[in-house]
Amino acid sequence: MTRVVVDASVLVAAALADGSTRRTLFSLQNLDLYVPSFIDIELQKQVRRIATRSGTSREIVQALVHGLLARVTIVPREGCASTLDLARQLVKRAGAEGDEDYVALALRLGAPIWTYDLDFQRVVGVRTVSRQAVERLDAQSR
Repeated sequence: MTRVVVDASVLVAAALADGSTRRTLFSLQNLDLYVPSFIDIELQKQVRRIATRSGTSREIVQALVHGLLARVTIVPREGCASTLDLARQLVKRAGAEGDEDYVALALRLGAPIWTYDLDFQRVVGVRTVSRQAVERLDAQSR
């Protein structure tokens, strides 16, 4: 199966609106999706904001976040230890500090990053993909 690292920006977008990002995440059948281990904490910090912006109760947002996290494989930071130093260097050069865990995971897996964060485009050695590209990868993997 094809591997794709999913950035928090994608999961937040899916939690905010019942749109194409959410539909894509829940309909993918032929891709393995991966996230760094801190994603749960990062998403939990956003629950109140997501509920307010989407006009949805916190309980429903919590359930949606739980469903989204069930669609991805959570990789512990130790699982990317071999690529973390290089990732730190790459994100520092790109001015994308804070993204090193995603970059380390992408390097380790040889996978693109599905993101709406433009910072990743400046990171040399990592490829980013759009929602449409993810859908094409899913279709090609059948």
